[in-house]
Amino acid sequence: MAPLPIQLALQGGGAKIAALLATLEAVNKLEEDGQIKVTRIAGTSAGSIAACLYAGGKNLIQLARNRLAAIRVEDVEKTFPEPWPPKILSARPLKRSFMLYRLVRGNPLWQTTFIEKLLEEILKESGEFRSVGDLRGPRGIEVKIVATDLTNAQKVVYEGVSPLMTALMNSCGIPYCFRTWNSGGSPIIVDGGICENLPSEELDSPQDIEKFGIVVGVSFKRPPAKALSSPISFSAALLDTAMQNSMERARSRLGTGSVFTIDTDLGTFDFVQALRQGLKQDGSYGYVKKDAASWFKDLVDRQKKSKQVIVGDPWATQGIPLLEKLGRVYKVQHESKRFRYEHCSVSVLARCLIQQADVDYQKPDLVHYRGTFATLEDDIYCHRILVSDARQETTLERTSWTVTDSKNGQEIQAIDLPMRTAESENGRSRELLLFLNPILKANSGPYVFDFQNLVDDFLRPLQKVGKDELVFVPGNARGNIGQIDLVLWIPKAFPNIILSPQANVVGRPMTGAELQEYAAPPNYKAFGWTGSDVRSDIAFGVDINIAN
Repeated sequence: MAPLPIQLALQGGGAKIAALLATLEAVNKLEEDGQIKVTRIAGTSAGSIAACLYAGGKNLIQLARNRLAAIRVEDVEKTFPEPWPPKILSARPLKRSFMLYRLVRGNPLWQTTFIEKLLEEILKESGEFRSVGDLRGPRGIEVKIVATDLTNAQKVVYEGVSPLMTALMNSCGIPYCFRTWNSGGSPIIVDGGICENLPSEELDSPQDIEKFGIVVGVSFKRPPAKALSSPISFSAALLDTAMQNSMERARSRLGTGSVFTIDTDLGTFDFVQALRQGLKQDGSYGYVKKDAASWFKDLVDRQKKSKQVIVGDPWATQGIPLLEKLGRVYKVQHESKRFRYEHCSVSVLARCLIQQADVDYQKPDLVHYRGTFATLEDDIYCHRILVSDARQETTLERTSWTVTDSKNGQEIQAIDLPMRTAESENGRSRELLLFLNPILKANSGPYVFDFQNLVDDFLRPLQKVGKDELVFVPGNARGNIGQIDLVLWIPKAFPNIILSPQANVVGRPMTGAELQEYAAPPNYKAFGWTGSDVRSDIAFGVDINIAN
């Protein structure tokens, strides 16, 4: 199957470039696997830097991350000093006066020399790129870089023969920080985000879409409101407001299904925090990369009308007799066939618990199930999956899944049919029957089932009555299961919780080191319960209670 051609529009974000690199690392993996083909990229500010790194060579994203991670925090603080920190206002008035003097004289607060040198060194690892058009050589990707001409009040788009480093520094020219006025009469070119912070308009004409593929935006969630208590915060708020509104227009133009929204707590000027935390594979970098990989895979499935994505809730719309009839057929013909499970996990992102002011308010909970297993003496033609089960009424928005042969990394296709069995008598369980192609031969594997479900109010009882439960039911298992992990991601603003094993359940709370494998999204905290050599004839579950 041919890869899906896509065009990328990358939002700017200063220090949030760490999250852009994580996203593009996931995109690069999908391109290497033949799932997608990036044809063009348009970027603004930090997005323009990320665009050039991606187009410049397959290894440049990882190289850039390594180089950034190696930078000393002291060098960043020296290169980009805080113009008006609170201590300076009272203890070092001469320092403040010097910064004000620079602005009055028309000099920016910071220089771009450090950034230019770093980019030149990274790009040279792949080739000599003097113009924007030179970037098309390594991977055949056309790049467009967006800036803002303040003198003529218009957008500037650099491409083709435009000098590369000039284009990048202009696009990243944050007013006051890197650019100010001059008396020479030449145009003042500054950060492109002021005009077009998510530059999808450079890619989305009908002719371009037909030739280069669909346009996909990479954006950031709206930052929380902050008190404006200093000149720098006031100036930053002015810029953020202009950029945020241009970005929202672009998001509306593309549609929510064509924009990957990065969840990061980094701010535009959080350069030190980006170096300390934003580049860690076991932290926010790894979470963003994993989230991006899932989202772009889902995009490919949706575009190719893959049967491995179910949108909506067919259990609520299809006739119950038909669902139950399929369940009876399954019980007679296939239920007796068993697997040997090596490792299973269930993780829940409890977005139903967040506060109303948060960007994730009213978004569905993410329920992620993953199981590694091998077949026994029988060929396996189909497999039953419990998609979701809750005591309260819930709504399923989307289910996406993959079945993968771990030995060769190949995905196994299947036809999916919703069904109900005796276990679904409460009318709230959702079971999915997968008819596998090819079938799973006896004594083969290991294979990996990976399900991600968006379910409204999955953990709502925890908020309403202060308690709930998380249970994994091993289906068609024989013998003990090597390991089962139950993980909950709870908003940081929500009270801490306590996990207690249900009857006959073994195990212990997961350690911080173990939870690093399930990196918590920004503004969430992780809780987990794990068990080893677990019996497969009982449900593995924990009670969840708010800590006193």
